[in-house]
Amino acid sequence: MRALTDFIPDPQLAEPAVGRDDEARPARSGELQTFFIKVATVLVAALLFGWIATAYVAMQVDAQIQKLSYLKGGATFWADVEKKLGALADAPDMPPEKKAALIAKVEAVARKFRPFADALAAPPKDAGVRSRINWLFKYWRSKA
Repeated sequence: MRALTDFIPDPQLAEPAVGRDDEARPARSGELQTFFIKVATVLVAALLFGWIATAYVAMQVDAQIQKLSYLKGGATFWADVEKKLGALADAPDMPPEKKAALIAKVEAVARKFRPFADALAAPPKDAGVRSRINWLFKYWRSKA
């Protein structure tokens, strides 16, 4: 039969403690260096992609703005206005029947909405202070 001491572990033969991995395995600086190289590569690629995409969008927007002359302002804007006014002035007039029908329609709309416009109109200059105050109160109430 075996002795009881055969089952007691020898402290010199014991494995290192669980928290002592640094002694069991040397640090691998090569793996860490490879990781940082990969991170730097991905970061540079992402920044390069963003820069190229931004430049492309800026070029497209600039091209569209160049096509729209009325957004330029300045001399080109006023040259376009002058050209369009000249075209309107030189354009042939409408036939008299069409002009009369259009004027009749505008007059009908004006008659229809004249009471509303009169109600919103300011009181005359010779009106007294009391009528001006009353008009202001009516105006403010209509806006509320």
